[in-house]
Amino acid sequence: MQFQLSINKKLRPTLEKASKKVDDAFDAIQQQPENLELKQMYYCAKGEHVDQMLGLEHLWRELSHMFAADPSTNRHLPMLAAQHLVDGFPLEILDGDVAMFHKLWVVRVLVELNKCLHAVLERDPQVLVLSIIGVQSSGKSTLLNLMFGTQLKTSAGQCTRGVYLQVVKSEWSDYDYVLLLDTEGIRAPEYFDLEGAELHDNRLATFAVLPVDACIVMAANEEDSGFKEVLPMVMLASKKSAMAEEHGGQMQAKLFFVYISVDTNDTKKLLMYQRKLQEDLRRASHEIENLQINEVGKRGARVRQPPSTLDFLQKFRIDSDEEKSDVKFFGNLKKSNVPPFDVPDDEYGNKVVKLRKYINNRVLHGGWESRGLKAWSKYLCIVWQYIADANF
Repeated sequence: MQFQLSINKKLRPTLEKASKKVDDAFDAIQQQPENLELKQMYYCAKGEHVDQMLGLEHLWRELSHMFAADPSTNRHLPMLAAQHLVDGFPLEILDGDVAMFHKLWVVRVLVELNKCLHAVLERDPQVLVLSIIGVQSSGKSTLLNLMFGTQLKTSAGQCTRGVYLQVVKSEWSDYDYVLLLDTEGIRAPEYFDLEGAELHDNRLATFAVLPVDACIVMAANEEDSGFKEVLPMVMLASKKSAMAEEHGGQMQAKLFFVYISVDTNDTKKLLMYQRKLQEDLRRASHEIENLQINEVGKRGARVRQPPSTLDFLQKFRIDSDEEKSDVKFFGNLKKSNVPPFDVPDDEYGNKVVKLRKYINNRVLHGGWESRGLKAWSKYLCIVWQYIADANF
């Protein structure tokens, strides 16, 4: 932590200049909101700001390349990375710059992590894997920090890039540790209208959903169009992947939708959001079923009728009683944005605690089977191979 603070101190002058450039570009857009050239300048400025950042993830990335180049000489590096995780720090497992999974490195780190945790428990640890996805700046890292006491980056200009793994000790006896996957935000403005942006988001979301037991899908200010565009692709990937047969053609991960910064007192409006979400997911599920039926029909195989329910989403639950629903609505994180009242809102914290308990209960009572790090490592590699081969 002290090392990262030292890096931040050295970088501060450079980042302040880059941040001013972003602010100036944003102010220019406010004067001419329809000017596409100014918008592009703003997105470029944000991209430059991100590119000038330096953190521990960049150093670990270089160490992973050193290990890949000479695993024998650098065999101690995965052990150091595993200890980094045990000490409570996150580790990048999907490169945030090129969106690539460094299989050799990650697999070896997980082997060493299993050894470290085995030494503590005197047996192989059992894990539950939880991920979080959503549009950029929707509060994903903040939610995980509040839920598990982690210290993922949350400050302005510190948006997550790629996918990070963090290990958290479980408070329940059904599994020993929670593996958290904190993911980069989809539909990031700096990728707006760039070639490959949709491919980037689809691969990222698939990596966040397929290999996990539970996934929190976040939306801010009722804006959920971003994940609605991506989820159908993830659902199709789940259907067509090699893991589909193992889980009866259903998505393994249980999905939990969280809307933040909404008026939680307007129950009629919240119910409308629930119904619209349910209809959108049902429509996407039917489109995927019809697509598969057409493919089967072309091969001359027997055609079956598409389901009329969301069985694809493994008993996804929407209920007008939020306590029983997989769709949750949170208010604002802070009571006010004006000091000294810019302190965390108690109700937000209470909802986070309830969400953590709810996810645990839903997963444990939904046919979930615990697994160890070795099994998850193998599964993760299968997922990535499918992503690498898939036509998104």
